[in-house]
Amino acid sequence: MATPPAHAISCLKDAGRQSVWLIQRPQQTPRTLKTWPLSPGLIAKLALGMAQPQRQIRGARRLAAVGVSTPAVVGSWRFARRGRVPVIELELDHVEGRTALELLGPGTTATARQLHCAARLGAFVNAIGSARLLHRDLKLRNVIVDEDGGRDDAGIWIIDPVGVRRTVGRVRAFVYMFDRLMCEAAAAGITLPRPLWRRVIRAGLAPQPAAVRRSVIRRLRSHIRGTYDVPVTQGNAG
Repeated sequence: MATPPAHAISCLKDAGRQSVWLIQRPQQTPRTLKTWPLSPGLIAKLALGMAQPQRQIRGARRLAAVGVSTPAVVGSWRFARRGRVPVIELELDHVEGRTALELLGPGTTATARQLHCAARLGAFVNAIGSARLLHRDLKLRNVIVDEDGGRDDAGIWIIDPVGVRRTVGRVRAFVYMFDRLMCEAAAAGITLPRPLWRRVIRAGLAPQPAAVRRSVIRRLRSHIRGTYDVPVTQGNAG
């Protein structure tokens, strides 16, 4: 495990080239601290504006600009040192809660709370695609539900916007993001209630023109027959 930073509470992720920590300084709220060991490759990507810390900042700004909740970046990336190891650090607001993968499945029926969260997730997909953006790493594990004492209107947050980039095709963006969400659940061996997928897709596509809706559904159906048999009508997000 990587050397803990100052004020560390726990290590949330240690993937070798990246570690994520929960930290809390005195008289401050908890924050998430992401770190990357400094290397020639990372330095080259920083010079080109393509390093993960920079993409995280850009992605967060793009999501916030279209009304998608994502933890705010505190300041900017910075150089630091962990013992003898130089690193890049990026600090963000910390969001507590369960992942959407944990909340939405598995099961055979859908609760009102789950349907609400599915509709919010679909609305996020709509906001991203409508802005001609594509989130290449939109996963249920990267969606955090802030349960806030069990309220039905709990907040939904996308916590890892590194994969957010511009795209010219709305249809491609919608197909990619919907398919990415479903493939993750299938790969984890989790079957989510079909009403949840219907709610996600309807909320994501209802505001779109009819031609876009038809094209997206047609392409989704060609991937997994039966799964995406969702009638989508204008203005119907339910």
